[in-house]
Amino acid sequence: MPNSSRAEFDWAHWFARWETMQSAYAAQRSRRFELMLRWPDFPRDAELRILDLGCGPGSLAFQAVKTYPRARILAVEIGRAHV
Repeated sequence: MPNSSRAEFDWAHWFARWETMQSAYAAQRSRRFELMLRWPDFPRDAELRILDLGCGPGSLAFQAVKTYPRARILAVEIGRAHV
């Protein structure tokens, strides 16, 4: 069985596949994210603080950083609980 340490896992590749899959399921997904982030109409260089609760792999947080490069973003995901 191959060693499956986190250091060897290609997270960037996994995330790219996730984004492609999600975009296929949700029509105009990237446009929805854009509207969510642009609707408050903050200046692009605003020093915002953004909280992304239930962020999953961070899709919206990554889009927020592209939209507001000076923002401080806290993305929180609880993960799966095992009983």
